[in-house]
Amino acid sequence: MSREDHYDNLTLAREHLENAATMFKTIVVLLESDAPDALKHAKRIASLSHDSADIAAGDFDDFASELKAEEGKA
Repeated sequence: MSREDHYDNLTLAREHLENAATMFKTIVVLLESDAPDALKHAKRIASLSHDSADIAAGDFDDFASELKAEEGKA
């Protein structure tokens, strides 16, 4: 992997973390809300957040495998 690939992966990781932070904040706001469907919406966002994090973890596992393979070639 090139230096640019590493930069792209780190940028992607930052974006995933920013997305997660936004989701967490939204869940907190909903849980503090008196809106009738707030809990339902918070649960849905938590589920979407889980799915997003699971996909990101798989992507980064793939990136780690590529690095490990390249390390073996060196």
